[in-house]
Amino acid sequence: MIKDIEWGEIKGPMSWYEAKELEVGGWRLPTIPDLTSLFDYDKGESREQAMAGKAFWTPSAYAALTDFAWIVYFNIGLVSYSDKFGRYCVRLVRGGTR
Repeated sequence: MIKDIEWGEIKGPMSWYEAKELEVGGWRLPTIPDLTSLFDYDKGESREQAMAGKAFWTPSAYAALTDFAWIVYFNIGLVSYSDKFGRYCVRLVRGGTR
C-alpha cells in the first residue's frame, strides 16, 4: 500500500507529452503501483468514483516501443500501453512511500 501520497485533481484528456510538462513543483505522474492502489481488484471497480471509466498516464515508456507509454484503465483495472499522442487523463501525485 502506498502511504503519504498526495493526489492532485484529474486533468485531461491530453497526450503523454503534455502530461509530462505538468511535472513541476514536486508533482509527478503516478507510477503503475500508485494508480493501481486506487483500483479495488476484488470488487472490479475504482475506489474513487471520479476516476471510474477513465484511463490515466504513467511516466513509464513502454520498453519495446519507446513511442508508447503505460496507462491504467479504471473501467476494469487494466494496465496497458498507448502511443504517447493518445489522449488520456492525468492525476498528478507528490510524495508517497511503500
